[in-house]
Amino acid sequence: MLPRDQSFMLAFEPSLLNGVETISGKSITLSKDADGAIVKTEQSFKAIPYFAWANRGRGEMAVWFTDAEAGVPIP
Repeated sequence: MLPRDQSFMLAFEPSLLNGVETISGKSITLSKDADGAIVKTEQSFKAIPYFAWANRGRGEMAVWFTDAEAGVPIP
């Protein structure tokens, strides 16, 4: 989950995949504890451009991030 008040950092990383722009920030992961209660954990994330991810070549992809708990499937 990405909070709406999130600030992102944009950086060029020359040593990553022959040089790419990355976006980083904080996200919230949701899980359930042993009693079934939802546990929120803040963690850092880094996004890299899909064109560079695994050097996949051409193809369609979709990415989404939710900003609300209701949009997160919790196993």
